[in-house]
Amino acid sequence: MSRFFEGFIAPRTSQKITLTVTGFWNPRGDWQNTFALAHPRNPNAELVCDAHSKMMIPGGVGGGFFRYSVTVTNVSSLPTFFDVDF
Repeated sequence: MSRFFEGFIAPRTSQKITLTVTGFWNPRGDWQNTFALAHPRNPNAELVCDAHSKMMIPGGVGGGFFRYSVTVTNVSSLPTFFDVDF
């Protein structure tokens, strides 16, 4: 599992976050059954993660890399900076 800084999310908005796994991270470019979770930096913000997806894209060893996506929604009334854990 790794943590990546994603940025800022306003109250009651959503963002689609995408990460492409390449041979640098994994020679096969596949993290198997991976889900992403958002980590709010404001202790009173609440983030919900849904619409997880995994897509094979051309290239890489063995036929392709994988692109993982998640939709992060800030369901609180507070803005926050956030990270995503993959």
